[in-house]
Amino acid sequence: MAIGPGAKAQRVHRDDKNHHATHIKSDEYIMGNDLLVGLMVPTCDTTVENGATMVIPGSHLWGDERPPYREELISACLEKGEAVVLLGSLYHCGADNYSNTIRPMHIMFQCPGVYRQEEIPWLAYPVEDVKTYSELVQQRLGYHTSAPNLGWLDLKAPKFLLENPDDADVGHADLDAA
Repeated sequence: MAIGPGAKAQRVHRDDKNHHATHIKSDEYIMGNDLLVGLMVPTCDTTVENGATMVIPGSHLWGDERPPYREELISACLEKGEAVVLLGSLYHCGADNYSNTIRPMHIMFQCPGVYRQEEIPWLAYPVEDVKTYSELVQQRLGYHTSAPNLGWLDLKAPKFLLENPDDADVGHADLDAA
């Protein structure tokens, strides 16, 4: 992920929203409650100026009824090659990039295998055949996104492959736009 010069901050979010996670308030962490664990490694120093990731410490313990507030965010400034591990239930966001350089970061999330399909159906069936299927069947095969951001391809819903692959606006997903 790269936040370019002049980029605006993401909205504050939890990454496990893609899997429609439910969060129950807790006073302490309960092993096994999280769907995701992530690792973020910057390829440059991340600073307030270039859009360092911002986090709300302790927000992984909040229930869904507790909204995040920007005033609660702190910057997770890192030096090149350092890493931050975060749970999918932690509220965070990419910040505004006020600098004139790109802030690149390698990000990897892991989730239990039950949350990933085994077959990639859009590779198993010819696109020309899938175009003749009903909308429901196309959805079941994976040619849509699960709002807000699960199942995208090239930052779009895969349905664009069935319509006009060259149209950049077809099937646009949320992808944490502010």
